[in-house]
Amino acid sequence: MKSSGLRLAVVIAAIYAIFAGFMSTAIMDESMLDGSTQILVSGSATSEGGDDLPTVAQNIADSSETVIVKQVRDLHDTNIRNLFVVVGNENSRQARWLTDGFPDFSRNRTSNVHSVSHLNGVDPRGKYYIFGNAKADHKVTEEFEKLGYTIEYPSGSTAEFVVMAQGPTGPPTLVTLLLITLISGLSAISQIKRYAIQRLHGHDKKSIMWQAIKSLFPGTAIAILTLCCGSIMSLYFYNGLNQFGRFAQTTSIIFAIAATFAIAVHLVVLLILWNSSILEGLKGRLSFRVTVPAAYLIRIPGILLAVSLIASSFAAATAVQDAATTRAEFDNAGNTAKIVFEGLMPPEEMESLSYESGAWLKEEDKAGRTLLVAPFPLVGDQLRGSKNILLVNNSYLKANPILNDVGEKLDEVSPSQVRAFIPENSPVSQQEIENFLSGISSSPETTHHLGFGRLSEGQNHFLYEPNVSSNRYPQWMQDPVVVVVGADSGLIRDDDYLALATSGRVLMTDSETAVENTPNQFMGKWISAYVPVAQTAADQYGDRVSEFKVIAASSLIAMFVLLATAVGLAQMHVQGNAQSILVRYLHGWTFYSTHRWLVRAELLIFTVVTAWSLVRFLILLIQPKGGDVPATENDMALAIATWHPLAVAVVAVINLVLLIGLVQLRTQRMIRTHSEETA
Repeated sequence: MKSSGLRLAVVIAAIYAIFAGFMSTAIMDESMLDGSTQILVSGSATSEGGDDLPTVAQNIADSSETVIVKQVRDLHDTNIRNLFVVVGNENSRQARWLTDGFPDFSRNRTSNVHSVSHLNGVDPRGKYYIFGNAKADHKVTEEFEKLGYTIEYPSGSTAEFVVMAQGPTGPPTLVTLLLITLISGLSAISQIKRYAIQRLHGHDKKSIMWQAIKSLFPGTAIAILTLCCGSIMSLYFYNGLNQFGRFAQTTSIIFAIAATFAIAVHLVVLLILWNSSILEGLKGRLSFRVTVPAAYLIRIPGILLAVSLIASSFAAATAVQDAATTRAEFDNAGNTAKIVFEGLMPPEEMESLSYESGAWLKEEDKAGRTLLVAPFPLVGDQLRGSKNILLVNNSYLKANPILNDVGEKLDEVSPSQVRAFIPENSPVSQQEIENFLSGISSSPETTHHLGFGRLSEGQNHFLYEPNVSSNRYPQWMQDPVVVVVGADSGLIRDDDYLALATSGRVLMTDSETAVENTPNQFMGKWISAYVPVAQTAADQYGDRVSEFKVIAASSLIAMFVLLATAVGLAQMHVQGNAQSILVRYLHGWTFYSTHRWLVRAELLIFTVVTAWSLVRFLILLIQPKGGDVPATENDMALAIATWHPLAVAVVAVINLVLLIGLVQLRTQRMIRTHSEETA
């Protein structure tokens, strides 16, 4: 018995398994080392006996007979990680990383391996991976706790298959399940005559089901073997088969689940057909009451999925365009870097460091090595209004010239000065500025020496904001009041200056120089990295492009599934109502009158989908936004909801045109050829 449709469904399952296995392995490789237990060490910065970290880590590894890997992020590039390997078991494969290097799965990620000796002076707190059994994991945890540290097990160290239903693999998973359901079901339906004949010959359903499964093996095995060879060759040229065992295991499990689902759908439909009328089966017909509900069980989710994915594609394309614009704007930012802070320490130590590091950053400001750019709304909490204020320092003026009311560049202010510059025709008064600065000032006397000036109108000021969102985090600010703050003016307290740095409003003018000048008590313990903002913008652009490609491909497949159900529904509708359609046609009924229930059903479905899109948009529009949390995620959800009406229109027009056209063509052909279906 031939089951070409079922074989196709299994092959699709194999293709999806390779894709999902690759994506899952890449995602897990970036967040977890295979075969390890991940822990976060936090707490006070002291250790027993005055031992430095190499000695402490080696003692723990030796006593537990494990390999411990400490991960430290790169100072400048988010795609580079540094792995410090502490070997307590020379026979482990992780010990070979010191000589052979780490086998990165993704080419977008680089892992630099260092020996335990390079941990000298590194803060013991941070992320560790433990390679050993459960007893060894407990031993390592116990040893760190003896030294006064707190151990946490991150929730991110979960099973690999969690990522299949969310993130970049979510849409392809849903589309694949829908496509497999369609093809497997149609595969069984296409053999209805064969099943009816076999029933007449006395075959039982168990033997027929077994034959359907056996028919898979010859042709499917060759196709899957070809796919396996192709994927192995591709992986060899991609990364030299690094972590191939992990990839193969993940792919095999995903394929087993997907293939089992395809076979199960086929067998369920086969059982439904087996219990239908033999006479109808011999005619190649399936009960109209069975086929139409079955078609809509696939069709309705297909419409919802197609609408969501097409809307997501539009939103993703817009996000790519915005990210490309942001990347281009940051090309002129040079090596200006955002400061990344650690938070794995007690609150009292963190409070002390906030004052100390804030004072140090002010000294760097005086030396011209920090860049202050802090926008605030004078009214409300949105930066799109007409009354905004922008705090900057002399370094900002050097990198981003601002013109006064006679067209000349603003001069730098002395370290003790604060000067406010109001754009021409601005509605902001001097009193409003004084009131605002008094509210943030560390000393009321600061505003007594406040100077004022004027700016020419129509100037846009760059905010160095990589996480752009439509309302609360714009990239540029037009005609704000510009306040130039001297480093010794006392306007901003030390801890408030540090708070601005943690929110990305105080940047270092050069990441390399910042590393050299950072005091030892801060570097690696309180400050973990200096990441160039231009690098962040480039990384985000690459992420948006990758997301768009996956969503766009998923949208096309979802649309194909939906249109395939339209073809099947048109066929079943005309075939199941052939006699009534003929009578109505001969009596001159209009198309709508002849096919009233079909047209109404389709319009009802799209009305419900439209209402669903509208309600979803209104919910996102009126729901409260988080206080200081970046609104990029909410903006993306709102952008998708905004595109939903257009997506509904696109899907509805294409779907209805195809469905109505096929029904009309099928009807005309049936009447013209005097098909037996009308008898």
